[in-house]
Amino acid sequence: MFGIKKISAYSLFAIAITGLHATADFIIIAYFIKSYREHVKSLIIKFLSKFGVKITPQPLFSLGPTTVSSSVRI
Repeated sequence: MFGIKKISAYSLFAIAITGLHATADFIIIAYFIKSYREHVKSLIIKFLSKFGVKITPQPLFSLGPTTVSSSVRI
């Protein structure tokens, strides 16, 4: 085709790059947009729970009051 040998190998490579682009796009969107990230995380937890894996989400920040004490007295 068009005087190029092994055109099928080039076509497969181009299709693979196109497929990887879509996968990378999904991963980037799912990571950087919080609502998508939370939805994907909940889907993964539901999927793993079907196989008996128990995952409990841990809060990143403490919601209660925090105190800071200093050992230096003036």
